[in-house]
Amino acid sequence: MKGKILGFTDSAGTGAIAAENGERFSFVAAQWRSDKPIAVGMTVDFAPVAGVATEIYPVAGGAAIAASDLAASPAAQKARTLMMTTLVAPLALLLLIASFLPAISSPVASASIWGLGSVMQMASLNPLVNDDVASVQAALKQLDEREARLRAATTGFAGMPIDNSAELKMVAEERASAEARLSSARFASTVSSLLIVRWLVPVLAIALLAMAWLDKPVNKVAIGTGAVAIVTAALIYEYRQILVGGSNPAGSLGSMISERMSAIVSIGFGTWLIALCGIGLVVAGLGMVKNPLAAKA
Repeated sequence: MKGKILGFTDSAGTGAIAAENGERFSFVAAQWRSDKPIAVGMTVDFAPVAGVATEIYPVAGGAAIAASDLAASPAAQKARTLMMTTLVAPLALLLLIASFLPAISSPVASASIWGLGSVMQMASLNPLVNDDVASVQAALKQLDEREARLRAATTGFAGMPIDNSAELKMVAEERASAEARLSSARFASTVSSLLIVRWLVPVLAIALLAMAWLDKPVNKVAIGTGAVAIVTAALIYEYRQILVGGSNPAGSLGSMISERMSAIVSIGFGTWLIALCGIGLVVAGLGMVKNPLAAKA
């Protein structure tokens, strides 16, 4: 006969089984015929003897029944309700998943927001594509010294005047290029520093899910989380531009590397999903849209 274990007291070594026909049988642990621990809800096969279950064996299909019981549990029902009646909860879950998806992709490797640190470290070691602020400032200082020497050298052999206008013009052109590179380098440094906000994406997503589960007001947090997600996506987009060389690659070799990297390095699906979830959370927090499944819940 088959049935399901209704309860079991480990200290007493006794329990009860509900048979498929509705009858109930008591049993003792000595009649258990398996190395598996006795668990409530487990489907078993047993031999009934005068209201007592003997020769009790677990049935292989018991796990499927336990899974169905789990799906019908209050926690599972509440999770289903949250996903179907609110928009914040499913968007927060998607945002959390997006934080593990590729943020920047290439044929060689991809990196989620968790792996952007290693990408930044590798990119910082490529002087042909991205300039370092300190190195560009040092180059500008050298140009200043060079210009000072040229302006000081006004006379040559036998007091003959020297025309340094051509060289001064060249220095001015080099300075303009260096200042543009310095501006790009500072922008790259700022974007890299601001990307620390990416860590707030999974943290706020988890906080939103927890607040929704506890029936706390989530609108303001949803708006803030959405704003952080949008900013993070925008920063990743800008960092990709910096990674492939930006607008001021150093020299012709830098330009070639920039073109090659631009062709193979792209914004990953995770970044787009973060941006979309961010927009969705903002409009949901403002009450502008509702979950389309709410009417069916």
